[in-house]
Amino acid sequence: MSDSVLDPRFVRERLAALRAADPHLQRFGARKHRYRLGPPLREAQIQAFEQQYALQLPQDYRTFLLTVGNGGAGPSYGMASLQDLGWEGLQRPFTPPSTFAAFEEEDICEDGVLLLCDHGCEQYSALVVRGDEFGQMFLLAEGWTPETPRWTDLWLLHHRNWIAAVEALYGEYERLPRRTFSQWYRAWLEHV
Repeated sequence: MSDSVLDPRFVRERLAALRAADPHLQRFGARKHRYRLGPPLREAQIQAFEQQYALQLPQDYRTFLLTVGNGGAGPSYGMASLQDLGWEGLQRPFTPPSTFAAFEEEDICEDGVLLLCDHGCEQYSALVVRGDEFGQMFLLAEGWTPETPRWTDLWLLHHRNWIAAVEALYGEYERLPRRTFSQWYRAWLEHV
């Protein structure tokens, strides 16, 4: 398999190691996903979703759904299953806000994205399925863009582990690099 697609055996072995290292499910969100994925989908199920929303899923995510699993183990509370991700906004393109001020005036921009992962506190890992950023993962959060100033020291003090986990997924806060689904999921598997 190429670097752009996750090896199913690697994912299964890493999830087994995570389960063994956290038998009491103490890591944030582990009680919900239990380091387990839903069963893989069939090609017909993915095609039905793509036809319903007139889109094509990014190839690495599509391959993951077919060969590894559908929803379950992932960052924070885990990943949503494909069947829980459909909505009418998928037919509009994703346009990331250019400034913090623009972001504050709107709700989280969910157009053209699959909200794959809920981190809590209105923060989501989203995969762009329509628009110029197709195939890229974004952290969508109420009032947070790459231009947003760092959080207050008090908030950081209470959320240090969460920040470390997010930075493992997305890179250092101020310089959020673009990552594909496979890069994002591999970062979680290797840094959780």
